[in-house]
Amino acid sequence: YIAMHNLDNLFPYEVLITMLKLNVRNDLKSAAVRLLMCLHIDRDPQAKSKIPCLTRTWSDIKKNSEPQLPFVDTGRRYYFGLLQQLVSDHVKNMAGSRWDELSQHMLKMLKTLVEFNFYGTIDRMQDVVGPLIAALDRRMVSYVDPEMTLETSFSRKVDTESITEKVVDNVGK
Repeated sequence: YIAMHNLDNLFPYEVLITMLKLNVRNDLKSAAVRLLMCLHIDRDPQAKSKIPCLTRTWSDIKKNSEPQLPFVDTGRRYYFGLLQQLVSDHVKNMAGSRWDELSQHMLKMLKTLVEFNFYGTIDRMQDVVGPLIAALDRRMVSYVDPEMTLETSFSRKVDTESITEKVVDNVGK
């Protein structure tokens, strides 16, 4: 934690959030997300839920028709609100597109924020669950490199075959 406190001055929360909002390369945004996770989110006073509430008593059902999700203290409920909105927007844009390192770090951040109970209402959960399911549908995503033409693809195949022939020839000697 000493190193984290020393790095807080170099990488303040506001600067890292601003990097996510700017029009910069995704690898820089990915680094900012990783720093946000290490320096500002995954630290005290956040704590993961130890035991999920899988059952409800009848009196709870009478009081609340919808199940009550675990939620952080009232004073911290909106502490990462802007970050949650950025994550939500990114997850919505992930549907039908190729994922990169930024997408992976955003999903890790979403998982961590859920584990730390920052998504304690049905509305907050629905804000990310629907887009997350749409993003997980990878049927319409093309994994072909757009810069690779049919000719370069064929020449790479030929090069691979010639290398294989050389290896086989050298093994035979």
